[in-house]
Amino acid sequence: MDFGFLDFSQLADRKRYCELEIQLNQRSAPELYIDICPLYFHDGQVQFEPNGDPVEYLIKMKQFDPNRVLGRYLKEHTLDDRQIQELSERIAQFHASAEATIEQDNFGHPDNLIHPMLENFPPLLKSFPHPEQQYRLKQLAEWTHFTQKTLYDDLLARKADGFVRACHGDMHLDNITLLNDVPTLFDGIEFNEQFRWIDVMNDLAFLMIDLDNRQQVVLKRKILSQYLSLTGDYNGLKFLRFYQVYRSMVRSKITALRYHQLPKGSFEAEQHFDLALQYLKQAEDDAYALPEPKLVLMVGVSGSGKSHYAQALLNHLDAIVISSDIERKRLYGIDPTHRYPSRKNTPLCTGNESTNLSTPASIGQDAFSRRLQRYRRCHLFEKRTPPTVFGLGGASRMPRTSTLHHPKQSP
Repeated sequence: MDFGFLDFSQLADRKRYCELEIQLNQRSAPELYIDICPLYFHDGQVQFEPNGDPVEYLIKMKQFDPNRVLGRYLKEHTLDDRQIQELSERIAQFHASAEATIEQDNFGHPDNLIHPMLENFPPLLKSFPHPEQQYRLKQLAEWTHFTQKTLYDDLLARKADGFVRACHGDMHLDNITLLNDVPTLFDGIEFNEQFRWIDVMNDLAFLMIDLDNRQQVVLKRKILSQYLSLTGDYNGLKFLRFYQVYRSMVRSKITALRYHQLPKGSFEAEQHFDLALQYLKQAEDDAYALPEPKLVLMVGVSGSGKSHYAQALLNHLDAIVISSDIERKRLYGIDPTHRYPSRKNTPLCTGNESTNLSTPASIGQDAFSRRLQRYRRCHLFEKRTPPTVFGLGGASRMPRTSTLHHPKQSP
């Protein structure tokens, strides 16, 4: 079997890839990937008992319920808050512990990563011959190339800063299962290093577009929000749309290829054709979106319900929850679970905090209303829509809403 990007034509290569698959996937699912098993041919039968040289290799895995794979599970169920937190933590920890590429490698270089992106378009142009579809695909190809050029220096910086790592490479819902009710990543890519050595945001983007496509937008917001809170990689949001478009086009291409394998005119074939077009539309929605920046501030004394209401807003608002307390601690090297040594040593707002509040829509949590003045001094609202402020009282826990204007603006 040799598809170009995947070459399993030689027995020695198949053995090596089996060994690599176990090695890589034991990072996230050691309980699933057990061993490599050689197969032997004797008296006209294939057997596991050693006899001569192996004729093939298999991977021994622990069997699990296929209905617990998220691609199936989310059709009738959802993840609870604990599972969302566990999945976010597992992805964040997986990325943090993954080996970073070295500067001399081409992996993650903008001139390298553009190739698999543009390679999606030729087969899609063959699959969709209608002039309107051809035009849409060519426009997306131009957008991809233009965006790569626009982000060129930033992509180089991401590589230099260690965000290009030995990732999962195929992190969509059909490669995440619930083991003992805990979300577990499996079946990462072993057969192509270019698909595996990628930016962590490229890795996460596959899961994001899969959740979008299956109308799990609230789940997407919560996972993304918690992942960013755990990693602090808010600057990575600059690249997320770029990678989401790429992942949607991958899905469209694979679905279209499957369409060509099915009997023409069959119900299943038509389903795949329509789904391939859905992924094309999804890529367009990400590429051409112009979201208006928004900022919602949650202020109140400790225990007044800021975190509760901020998380509840994700059910209605496409946003990211950012805790100013966690971000201040991150800036000063303090563990998020630890208290400040003393009130007088509590760090004040600095210009660096504004980096983490520059997303298209974000919800900031802050413990004291007087800190609103610190936000003003940080110039967070210049050239932005004035934020909505939810003031939370300690007794009633009911939010009071107002709008905070920049000092240069009149109320």
